[in-house]
Amino acid sequence: MRGDSPSFAAVRRTAALGLVLAAALPAAASARPGVSLSLAPFAGAVALDSRLADYRWDTAVRPAWGLAGFASLGRVAPGVRFWRSSTSQTTGIPGSDTSLDVSLTGFEATAAVRMVSLAGFRLLATGSAGVMRMAWSPSSLALDVGLAEPVTVEFAPVTEGIFGAGLAMRRGLFAGFDLAVGAERSWFRLDTAHRRGNEIVEDRETFGNWAARVEISRPFLNL
Repeated sequence: MRGDSPSFAAVRRTAALGLVLAAALPAAASARPGVSLSLAPFAGAVALDSRLADYRWDTAVRPAWGLAGFASLGRVAPGVRFWRSSTSQTTGIPGSDTSLDVSLTGFEATAAVRMVSLAGFRLLATGSAGVMRMAWSPSSLALDVGLAEPVTVEFAPVTEGIFGAGLAMRRGLFAGFDLAVGAERSWFRLDTAHRRGNEIVEDRETFGNWAARVEISRPFLNL
């Protein structure tokens, strides 16, 4: 797995989408009374693509947490979401069995569409688009390879676009609070390098994660 410079194009696209959503809120609020803005802390778990194990990633299910904000516009709820998770990766460098901590940080624009309501439950189709930043700790290793000076290996952070789709079930609780339980499949791409026979093959591969979340939300502003 190679560390490349952040994908600034993906960052710009996400920021632009967030600005479009923010600009649309006043117009939507004036066109439809009863629009509300909500905050929603959440917790859950992330299952990384099992193929990442080929690159020495720990792909066991990991806890995740974050904060979302969204606007209720009738059947549609656009918003933004920040989340964190982590895993580990061994280097595979001969003579070193060091395990690196890998932090996963996502910032995404989101949308939920109510498909059906029944007995107080609302079934939602969800989607997201944003960026995921992967950072390694320690970010560098000094290796003794028999030379006069140790060789330093750098592990630069990687930022890639990430896109997801899923389903959620939401239900009102009390005092304006809502509970939502959902699952989402997300996809991202990474530049990779692996050995095939006597050759080192470089490629760009698509990986997919599963995420499950439990979310509590409550409106903090009604427009």
